[in-house]
Amino acid sequence: MAAPHPLDERGIGSPVAIEYDEHMKANSKPSGSAKSQTYWVLQRKQLRTLVSQRRLEIIDRLVAAGPLSAKELARLVGAQPSALYHHLQQLVRVGLVVEAGHRVVRRRREVLYMTRAPRIRLFRALRDPANAREMLGITTTMTRQMNRDFRRGIRSPEARPSGTLQNLAFARLVASPSPATLRRINQYLAEIGELLFTSTDARYEPLSLAWIMAPVQRANGASGSGRTRSKQSTQRRSASR
Repeated sequence: MAAPHPLDERGIGSPVAIEYDEHMKANSKPSGSAKSQTYWVLQRKQLRTLVSQRRLEIIDRLVAAGPLSAKELARLVGAQPSALYHHLQQLVRVGLVVEAGHRVVRRRREVLYMTRAPRIRLFRALRDPANAREMLGITTTMTRQMNRDFRRGIRSPEARPSGTLQNLAFARLVASPSPATLRRINQYLAEIGELLFTSTDARYEPLSLAWIMAPVQRANGASGSGRTRSKQSTQRRSASR
């Protein structure tokens, strides 16, 4: 029998399935027990907290480079440390961020913060229709952050808009993938996410990658054969001009 695909959630022993099992165990245990590598954000109060662009960016930065002090976070997100304490307290209060100890810098005590697990994931909250309002708020926040990242990136001397080490790009595609193709797309997205989650070497420059996938309106009365005939007709008209 063929081995299950490593990114197939239904595959016994797959990383995604293991992470989900760990989440169900770790999220139901009292604090102090063994931690999961992935924490799935499912509580409504946590989702509401992440509607804030600043708090969402704090989570992203802590996942990528934590533990960090408020001063280090402020430098990364372009804010004053005093402007972050309220957001950090909110994240600690809902259980998404924890204090990871402290250090003394120039005789001053700095608290270090980290996420409650190395990976913070949101997409499972989509399965509950009751979370729709919060998910819309979070994706709106994400798109604002995407725009901010791109504006910064396009002005960066480190930007590479072409080549095999390209780190500046954008795309929006509308298509009609078959079920088999959609499965492949989701597998590739999961693989890309895994590559990024495991890219923790601080010697290299950080990279932001965000995506949103959603069904869109189908043309009235459209069918597969109708779309094909329309394309062929367009090609004939183009050739005749």
